[in-house]
Amino acid sequence: MKEANKDYLHFNNDIIQKGIANNLISFNNENTRIIYNAKTEKSYNYKDPEEKIRASVFIKLVVDFGYNAKDIDFEVRVPRRTPEDLADIVVYEKGKDTQPYLVVECKKDGISDSQFEQAIEQVFGNANSLGAKYSWVVAGNTDTAFDVKNFNSMEREKNVISQIPVSYGQAPKYRFKKEKKSSKENRNSLKIVSREELIKTLEKCHDTVWQGGKLNPSDAFDEVSKILFCKLQDEKKTAVSEFYKFQVGTHEESSDIAERIHGIYKEGKEQDPNVFSENIKLEDDIIYKTVEHLQSININKTDLDSKGVAFERFMGDFFKGKMGQYFTPRNIVDFCVKMLFIKQNERVLDPACGSGGFLLHAMDLIRKEAEANYDDENEIHSYWHDFASKNLFGIEINEQIARVCKMNMIIHDDGHTNIISADSLDNIEKHTKINSQFKKENFDIILTNPPFGAKVLINEKKYLKDYQLGLNNGKERAAQSTEVLFIERCSHYLKEGGRMAIVLPDGILTNATLQYVRDFIMNNFKINAIVSIPQTAFSHYGAGVKCSLLFLTKSTKNKEDYDIFMAQAEYVGYDATGREIEQNDLNEIFNNYKNFIEKKNFKLNDKCFLIKFNSIKSNKRIDAGFNKNPYNLLSKYSIVKLKDCILNKGTYGANEPSIPYNEGDIRYIRISDIDENGNLKNDTIKTAKNIDEKYILNDNDFLFARTGSVGRTFLYKKSMGKSIYAGYLIKYILDTSKIYPEYLSAYCQTSKYWQWVKQQERPAVQSNINAEEYSSLTIPLPPLDKQKEIANIMKDANLLKEKLEKEADKLLSSIDEYLLRELGINLPKKETDLKNRISYTVKLSEIKGNRFDCEYHQIYYKKFENAIKNTKYKTVKLKEKIFINSQLEDTSKYEFINYIDLSCIEKEKGIIIDTIFMNKDFPSRARQRVCKGDLLVSTLSGSMKAIAIVEEDKENLIASTGFFVIKETDKDLLKYFLISILRTNLFQELLKREARGAIMSSINCNDFLNIEIPTPPIEIQQKIVNEINERKQKALRLQKEAKEILENAKSKIEEIIFK
Repeated sequence: MKEANKDYLHFNNDIIQKGIANNLISFNNENTRIIYNAKTEKSYNYKDPEEKIRASVFIKLVVDFGYNAKDIDFEVRVPRRTPEDLADIVVYEKGKDTQPYLVVECKKDGISDSQFEQAIEQVFGNANSLGAKYSWVVAGNTDTAFDVKNFNSMEREKNVISQIPVSYGQAPKYRFKKEKKSSKENRNSLKIVSREELIKTLEKCHDTVWQGGKLNPSDAFDEVSKILFCKLQDEKKTAVSEFYKFQVGTHEESSDIAERIHGIYKEGKEQDPNVFSENIKLEDDIIYKTVEHLQSININKTDLDSKGVAFERFMGDFFKGKMGQYFTPRNIVDFCVKMLFIKQNERVLDPACGSGGFLLHAMDLIRKEAEANYDDENEIHSYWHDFASKNLFGIEINEQIARVCKMNMIIHDDGHTNIISADSLDNIEKHTKINSQFKKENFDIILTNPPFGAKVLINEKKYLKDYQLGLNNGKERAAQSTEVLFIERCSHYLKEGGRMAIVLPDGILTNATLQYVRDFIMNNFKINAIVSIPQTAFSHYGAGVKCSLLFLTKSTKNKEDYDIFMAQAEYVGYDATGREIEQNDLNEIFNNYKNFIEKKNFKLNDKCFLIKFNSIKSNKRIDAGFNKNPYNLLSKYSIVKLKDCILNKGTYGANEPSIPYNEGDIRYIRISDIDENGNLKNDTIKTAKNIDEKYILNDNDFLFARTGSVGRTFLYKKSMGKSIYAGYLIKYILDTSKIYPEYLSAYCQTSKYWQWVKQQERPAVQSNINAEEYSSLTIPLPPLDKQKEIANIMKDANLLKEKLEKEADKLLSSIDEYLLRELGINLPKKETDLKNRISYTVKLSEIKGNRFDCEYHQIYYKKFENAIKNTKYKTVKLKEKIFINSQLEDTSKYEFINYIDLSCIEKEKGIIIDTIFMNKDFPSRARQRVCKGDLLVSTLSGSMKAIAIVEEDKENLIASTGFFVIKETDKDLLKYFLISILRTNLFQELLKREARGAIMSSINCNDFLNIEIPTPPIEIQQKIVNEINERKQKALRLQKEAKEILENAKSKIEEIIFK
């Protein structure tokens, strides 16, 4: 086999290599098909996940269990069952190729319990029909073997055997035995598994315990943790050469297994009462199934990195939404730990330890340091284990999460002794009573991601008065945010000179009202580094707050000026959905920071920069975004602030709901009504539910968007009609003796203005700039006549842009008229009058055997149909010309998909913008396999224009069942012509007419296929397609030219003002 094969054959690679070495299997040149050298040579698709399982089972049957490959066959037809029912693997009696001995059913790893039970029924049916003695179901690391011959055909528990017999022998009482460290892995050994296998096994356990919702996810997680605790206990406590207790023995019932597990748990609880206090609450059959999932794997010997990632991924689903506050993503944790350069003799605390991520990564850092510096295994273990047991400390207010943290650390080989469940913000003396090491100024390192958004109320927590940040000018505050108090609590626990990494919401770094918190940080710490992370960093876990990472050293002495390292990470190794991506700026930022503190070749770049401490003291804000590009406005004209040119301080608009607008109403101007160029859009005009006169706009009033589309501006003119403005807009009354309104509007389109906006906006779920900050906007102020000259440049550009855009719109709207004219379709005159007719009659023959609803039989539909029938070309029903996919794909066998749903199609252009990558939790609609050239047509009435051709092939490309997938068209029908027909307003109306359903109406396949279309000769179709494409391209060129005219005007204005 070629070397390249090793990467491709990723599942059970060692087993596959054994199979190749023993000439049991081989692969084709593309590595897409596996060839079995068995009873007969057979070949199958190796891309199928189930085939990977079957390959490993076949090799194990020969190499581990001693069966002859020539006595093994695949896809054996089962008598007295449906013709499609084939047995995956059949082992025949030695030398008797007509007498089955063992039947195997193979399923992919990670299937549900119900799917596994279906597989059991399938294998029993096959084994009984074939007359086999034994059966075996294998789904990755979960497998169950049965004695079929000696029990009633309906028995499914007492006939379970520990493993299939070795070479036609007897099934042993137990299968898994503890081997010496020096022993090679064999069929009785626990298996050291990969990261992905461990993740799937843990997920199966959770699904089994959760029971489809009988337990809430939180309780299910707790119970799985208890079972894992038993598994780890059994692996550690079982003596060499003894059988493990954590397994299913031959002919044992669920009560036998459960009794043993309860015994392991009781013994472990007595030895380590800090982890669990409650008993296992699961029923015997659930315990039995989880033991089946876990019994074959060796968790203790699986490498720590794999265990860490696997348990973290397992916890990841649990820590979404409400529990997201207890979990910090791995890449963020790893970065923070590296940035503190922790030493083995330093004490580390996380006062909001959650699942224990920071502590575990600190432990892992020291472990890797030991492995790099020592050769002796005992020295390595002692070095990092002493650190784990003596120097790692955590506080967690949620008792359940504290248990999770302890369990996480046990899985990582200890370190859970110093985790306490308590309120970190309470008096430190209470912590000391629980564990004497929790005392003031006792820690060298603090790593923490405190809870955000919660309030500590003085009438609920009396300790608030003990905090400096709990007071306001010496008086008790009524409440304070937890994240603010955590900053002060960390200063209490940290030694002078101790180092800290803390995750904080950007509001603390930016909000004017929190300047006192920034002052506390600057007075009590030296700021080593501030790293901005993207808003999506925590969104996978249900948190959307924009955050930064602060790296501080406790220092209460007066500080001289010094350099602060700042950086902005745009990418952190995963996207908003949690999917891993290659881009990760954190590695580069860490290397730059390391060079900076070691004074080695540090270079400024687009991500990293330095700023002086005195600089942030004076400008107040300490976020990286604000300080990265200082706003320096240079102009030959005088520089003024907006507040020097206005007659008010800036007033916020009305907080009224919008309602439909009728002629004569007062218009309600909202942010969504203003485009990026400061123009008013007229596609969704609204009025307000209540009109307050104080929000009525006057001529030349100027509006700024304060949140959402922050920075957008609008100059109101009385010629636009009477209007009021909404609450997310700020109104300024301009002093027109100083500033020409149209000049201000033009200036607010320049890049300098937008640079100011980007610097000023406060990062949040919705970024914002308040009225006081807008009042400080700096503006170059030429003489009024020059202002008017500049304003006219923008006015002329806007007029020309509008002219070109109208031409483009006219071209696009002409496509329908051109197409219908070419086809000879003459729409009835006064179509709108027909639509407005409120009563009409139809003949009985027209509704007999047809729909009764009035909408369907409206007269204008009849006129449309007649117009189509009277075309100059032959009309045919779609069913005569197209082939629609009817095959639904079982996507459960896919490891990932590239998904196309209605949101992936730009409806106005009729193109697929992108696909959605998914590696789990596939939507139920993701059921249609598509490939390049397929035509997708929306079935939903609200999205009928979502029609596009698949232009690009991607692996595992799956479309929603919300599309008709047209695989082929007749040779005399072009797909692009069909798209053009279906996208016309005429056919869009007819498609909507055919839609059925009260809530989400859609057109069914039969109705769609019965729609008639004209079919001109192929050369006419091509001519029509070419003309339509030409008009579209010309419209695009006009739109591009219009955009360039505006951009050129902006550049010209900037040249006048700034050069």
